[in-house]
Amino acid sequence: MVRTLPLAEAKAKLSGLIDDIARRDERVTITKRGRPTAVIMSHEEAASLDATLEIMSDPGFYAEILRNRRALDRGRGRVYELDDLFGEEGSTARAKPTRRAAARSGRRPSAAAARSQAEGARSARRAPARSRSR
Repeated sequence: MVRTLPLAEAKAKLSGLIDDIARRDERVTITKRGRPTAVIMSHEEAASLDATLEIMSDPGFYAEILRNRRALDRGRGRVYELDDLFGEEGSTARAKPTRRAAARSGRRPSAAAARSQAEGARSARRAPARSRSR
């Protein structure tokens, strides 16, 4: 939900406004002289938005996501939970992924998990090929 408040009202209610934003995971647009000038959102939502923008700004990675989504729509491919791929949030240890036939669970991944997944994919693409000759 997006609320709109004039700057004077936002100043007067800032502490409560911050609590509401964090608790309800909402955005508040601040207006100055009737024009939108700023948006306040929770730190978690901002981090998630940053991770999404980072993923979408990498054309190769974003194209790969689109290809994989089309494959899933055609009944091909596998769906993994982030925790199955990366272990606990923030951990880089990889567990053996569990195969899932069902569609996505609908859970929104945390911002940290999304950033970790994006960085891992970028690192894998940048890693130089290793020679197997001895």
